Amino acid sequence: MFQKPLLFLSLLLSCSLYAQHTTEINANRPSQSMGAFSVGKTVFQLEAGGIYHDDPGAENVKNQYSAEVQLRYGAFLESLELIADVNFAKQGFYTPIDGASSTGFSNIELGAKYLVYDPFKNYEEKINVYSWKANHRFKWRRLIPAVAVYAGATAKPTGVFSGPDAPELSPKVIVIAQQHFSQKWALITNLIADKLSSEEYRGYGYVLTLTHGINNQWSVFAENQGYKNDFYKDMNFRAGAATLIDKNMQIDFSAGMNLRESHSSFFAQVGLSWRFDKNHQSVELK
Repeated sequence: MFQKPLLFLSLLLSCSLYAQHTTEINANRPSQSMGAFSVGKTVFQLEAGGIYHDDPGAENVKNQYSAEVQLRYGAFLESLELIADVNFAKQGFYTPIDGASSTGFSNIELGAKYLVYDPFKNYEEKINVYSWKANHRFKWRRLIPAVAVYAGATAKPTGVFSGPDAPELSPKVIVIAQQHFSQKWALITNLIADKLSSEEYRGYGYVLTLTHGINNQWSVFAENQGYKNDFYKDMNFRAGAATLIDKNMQIDFSAGMNLRESHSSFFAQVGLSWRFDKNHQSVELK
């Protein structure tokens, strides 16, 4: 998941002039962090991918194949986004019987994200026509993050992906910060509190995603993610790349390592993001 990779310059400029819709698609994929900016009012975006996880660390689990789909829609305001996130997975087990497996929904989530603060709103970077150096020096304003909040609810997973006393529906909250250090470098930070209604299953996590735009079509990222509740503690490291097919379509691929209680495992994913923005009308910020 990745509102980061491509054309940060485009995003930076468009944020100060025409709210959050950008010329090229900005997807949350393939990282696991959520960007601060929405897709734009009346814009619909589909982000989907497939994941292979080898020996994920759960008891007797040999491997896991997952399909994830995220639907994003800019509703009512440029700064508001509605999000639906669904993951369906199949686990293979170490058993004497070949082909033993189990399937189910590992995640079902609905929520909304709102941009609280944009440091480039109503701000125009002045150009010094007499000094190339002045125009290219580091701008301290770029250290100030855009800030958004996400509030949602997660449904109880199905089959082997659910604990016996897991809540049927539980709140989830994310605080999001997004900084653009330059035209090519950006950092996204997510602070997560999940399953807040359950004292037993409540967990806390973070995601740090650093991205670099190589050119107008390619970008790369590196990411660290951590999560902890009363049952387990996870630490993930992943890296990957994304490229534009056209202004409304992106493909991505990434790989990483999962560390859990002295156990390490490998995972890889590939995905596609597509945007429908025919109904979008640019709204100039006042």
